Amino acid sequence: MDGVRLIGLLLASVACTADLRPEGIRFSDETAASGRAWLRRSAEAHGGLDVLARHRDARIDLTDEWPLAVVRWFAGPWPVTPQRLLLDVRFGTDDTRLRFVDGPWAEQAWGTQQWVTYRVEDTGHFRYDPADAPTATIKFQGPTLAYFVFMPWRMLEATVVADTGEVEIDGRRYRRVFYAWSEAPDPAVDQYLVFIDAETALLRWSTFTIRDLFRGVTTTVSFEDLREVGGLRVPFSYTMVEEAGATELVSHRFRLDSLTLDPGFPDSHYVPKPELSARK
Repeated sequence: MDGVRLIGLLLASVACTADLRPEGIRFSDETAASGRAWLRRSAEAHGGLDVLARHRDARIDLTDEWPLAVVRWFAGPWPVTPQRLLLDVRFGTDDTRLRFVDGPWAEQAWGTQQWVTYRVEDTGHFRYDPADAPTATIKFQGPTLAYFVFMPWRMLEATVVADTGEVEIDGRRYRRVFYAWSEAPDPAVDQYLVFIDAETALLRWSTFTIRDLFRGVTTTVSFEDLREVGGLRVPFSYTMVEEAGATELVSHRFRLDSLTLDPGFPDSHYVPKPELSARK
């Protein structure tokens, strides 16, 4: 998909709510149990829940690239491309801090603490947004990038799950599982459709909505280059493509340069102002 076509789809989708439910999907105790079994099997294939539970937080050193100029102009969040970032995330929460390593915003940071967004200037000064008026880009970027990296474990948090059967892509079998937090499309709740390798149980693709920014848009992330870090099998390459099985980039790609578990940050690093909190 070229950049101009993608922009047209973004503009056309502003007023609608995307729906990832495949035709014929059934929500039942049976499909929920089967879907959850596949999600658990995938988490185990990526290292297991018990391994992740031993760790408190992580630092992700990543580089994000938006090579298509028209897409970067419309939706790119960074002042330069490629943009190197340091992303810190505390497990069990969506508390993140995202620091710019290079470019004109070097040494500045974006943070999300208890769903309140804030900025850290290069002088070290903190500027908090009102609890009821977060900055959408800040609220989206840090938690979402972290969610992708740890999706094999985070997808178990979903409250609505349905096994939608097996599909074949490029001669290989995948289990396709839908998950969300409501059965019907909700403009405030994201949906995911994950493709789990039927043989290895590794997560290969995830199609997802982007309600916080474009509620009618869906895209797919391709997970590649699995590496072991502290007993976890984590993808180090993430490319946004049009659909499962596609290879052409449609918006951006990011790579992990390193992943450090338990970097040793105090609670105040993730929640610098505990009295501030908001609803997601």
